[in-house]
Amino acid sequence: MSGHIKAFFMLHSEVIKNYAQVAAWATAGLYFLSKLIMGYFVTDLSLSITSQRQPMSTLGKDYLVVSITITKGDRGTFQVSDSHIITTQGSVVRQHKLNIRRLKSESKNHGRQFVFPPEPLQNWRLNFSPGESANYSTWTVIESDEPCLIEVGIIGTAFASRIFSQWRATTVSLPLAKQNLATKVKVSSIL
Repeated sequence: MSGHIKAFFMLHSEVIKNYAQVAAWATAGLYFLSKLIMGYFVTDLSLSITSQRQPMSTLGKDYLVVSITITKGDRGTFQVSDSHIITTQGSVVRQHKLNIRRLKSESKNHGRQFVFPPEPLQNWRLNFSPGESANYSTWTVIESDEPCLIEVGIIGTAFASRIFSQWRATTVSLPLAKQNLATKVKVSSIL
């Protein structure tokens, strides 16, 4: 009986090997399909925004400082393609570029240093490695008596990918309280 089994396996070993390979490929495909469905290959990035409002010496105007924090998750490298901040106050909408990109550098004294004044490199995106975090800020002048909607947009792609993703964050900057404004103006006029 054992001779028949041995002969069976010898005659059908190629067929058995092929079925085993098909089962292995199908199992691997199901594994990666499950990871795709769970979002494993999605670029994991988080974006947060803060704002600070400060009265100007010009009545009716405030400085608005907007800061964003980009934090890269634990998988893959992310390249920023475009970034901007939009401020909306009533019917006035302003767009501000964030210029998150590499800066030009040159060889000097057996090393490299940035070129001054800073020049962005064209077509060179800034990379964010896994676990990396960076802060970027900009400022503008807004009306002091109205709330201001602040929207941040980041567009980018995983390293060596052609699929672009976008992230958005919003916040609202409310007008400063009148008594705080009066106190700050009074203090600044004493100085």
